[in-house]
Amino acid sequence: CWLNLQAILISIKFSFSVCSHLSLTAAETNLDSSIFTMPTCVASASLVGAAEASLRELGYAYNNRGELRSISDGERFQFVDQAHYDKIGDAVTEYLYASMQETFGMSMVPLPKSAGSLERDSIPVFVSKNYLTAKKLLVLVQGSGAVMPGMWARAICINDFLDAGSVFPLLKDVNDRSADDEWGVVVANMNQWVDKNGVRIHGLSSMSENGQQFFKDYVQPAQGKLYILAHSAGGAVTSELVNQEWIRERTEKIALTDSVHMFSGGSDHDEWWRSKAKHWVASAKPLGESMGRSDCTTVSAGHTSHPWTTFSALEEIRQYFF
Repeated sequence: CWLNLQAILISIKFSFSVCSHLSLTAAETNLDSSIFTMPTCVASASLVGAAEASLRELGYAYNNRGELRSISDGERFQFVDQAHYDKIGDAVTEYLYASMQETFGMSMVPLPKSAGSLERDSIPVFVSKNYLTAKKLLVLVQGSGAVMPGMWARAICINDFLDAGSVFPLLKDVNDRSADDEWGVVVANMNQWVDKNGVRIHGLSSMSENGQQFFKDYVQPAQGKLYILAHSAGGAVTSELVNQEWIRERTEKIALTDSVHMFSGGSDHDEWWRSKAKHWVASAKPLGESMGRSDCTTVSAGHTSHPWTTFSALEEIRQYFF
C-alpha cells in the first residue's frame, strides 16, 4: 500500500512540475528565447499524470523545461534498441495527447467523424472547443512517418525538448488569441490507418485519404478563414487539398516547412498558390533570407536539419499568421 501511495504522490508531483515548461535561454538554443512559453496547469491532470506514470515505468520523465530525462541520474535519453525506443515514443505520444487535452483544453475526436467514438474504426484527431465558430482556424498538418498528432518530429520530442518537436507553442498562441472566438485550431492525423484494436479503417489508407477525410469532417463544417501550417509530406497533401474550390475560397495563408509538395494546378491555381503560400526550407542561410521564387515565396528556415525547420522558423510563421 505504501508503494502505491508513494507512486501516486510522485505522479502528482510530476503532473504539476512538467506542466509549467519554463523558458530555455537563447544561449542554450541559438534561437529567440521569447518563443519558449507554455501555460501552467491550474488543476490536477489525471491524463497527464497517467502519461507521466507510463514514462516513469520506462525510467524517464519530462522536467520543467520539457526535456526528457532519466529519473535515476538526470541524463538525456539513451538509445537501447528499437523496441525500447518505440515504447518511449508511444509513451511520449500518450503524454502529448494528454497535454493537448488537459493543458490546452482541446478535444480528442474520431476520424472519420462518422465512427462516433474512438473505440473502433477510427483514429484520433484534435480540435479546440471553439473550432466550429472561431473567425480564424489554424490547421496543423504534420509530415509522414512515426509522427502522431501534435508532433512535428518524434526524435526531437525525445532527444531535445517538447516545444521544438511539438505543436505546443502554437496551441498556446491560439489559446492566447481565443477571446471572442478570434482563433481556433485543429490538429490532423496523417499517419495512422488502423484503429486502437489494430483493425484497418475503411477509407483511410494514405496521407492523402486521411487529409481529405480530416478536411471534410472537421475543417469544412467550421466557419473560420483557414491558416494552414504543413510540414514535409504534409505540404504535399495540402497542395492536393487546395485543388478543391471551397478550400481555396476559405484559405487566407499557407505556411510550409521543408515541404515536398509539387504544386501544379493550372495557371489560375498557380497564381492563387503563389499569393497564399510561403515556404521555409532547410538552409544554412539566415532565417528569412530569400531562396529564390519557385512555385511560391521561398525563404530559409534558418536551420539545416529537416526536422528542425518548423521550430526554427516559428517566429516568422507567427508574424506571417498572427
